[in-house]
Amino acid sequence: FSRTRGGGAAERGEAWPVWSQPTGAHDAYSAGDRVSHNGKHWTSDADGNVWEPGVYGWTENADG
Repeated sequence: FSRTRGGGAAERGEAWPVWSQPTGAHDAYSAGDRVSHNGKHWTSDADGNVWEPGVYGWTENADG
């Protein structure tokens, strides 16, 4: 995925870091970013994504 959030998830090699609510445009998710949330895996569909996975702007991945 394209960035590191929440203490360096990408640097630790986490393929599906836990989603955290962005506080604004500066830490919004980019298209292609991957997260885990509520026991499922999600991929962001858009740049500037501040929505919670399962609400809008995310695609659920079958492997989660």
